[in-house]
Amino acid sequence: MDRTYFAGVQRDLERWRAEHLPELRTRVVYGKEHEKQTPRQPVQEGEMVRRTNTPSRKQQVHDHVKVTIIAATDRTDFERRLGQTGLGLYQRGQTVGVVDQATGKRYRLKTLGLDAAFRSLETAGRETVRLEPKQAFDDRAETLLRQRMEATARHQIDEFDRDDRERE
Repeated sequence: MDRTYFAGVQRDLERWRAEHLPELRTRVVYGKEHEKQTPRQPVQEGEMVRRTNTPSRKQQVHDHVKVTIIAATDRTDFERRLGQTGLGLYQRGQTVGVVDQATGKRYRLKTLGLDAAFRSLETAGRETVRLEPKQAFDDRAETLLRQRMEATARHQIDEFDRDDRERE
């Protein structure tokens, strides 16, 4: 059994346990998505946000970049739109990020949780086929839903066949 298959088995087992045995109330370990949905927030930054009731600069950059990725059609359009908001795109090796041109502060797209969306933007630019913004962010959810529906269908077919065998 390879790693990806085993990871899928762990996620399916955890999901089944949550559905059929809710009284166990165990925390989710394997079902979490690996891609971040919001930027990482250190404790000091979280406390500053709590005290001031204003989003941090990192959260503001995250919001600007997310809107820009959704609106852009390809990488050059993305860079142009970033320039209009006072941000620039940088790449160092395989690491891609944005730099605040006013302060020079750099934010990695992976840390902001927008790495997958940016990669889908790059592939969309190469293929000249644009992904829907919602699809770019919900690939994983769609895959999990498809797997769950297939498992449910297999289970229903098995039960139907079992009922037929019992009647004979």
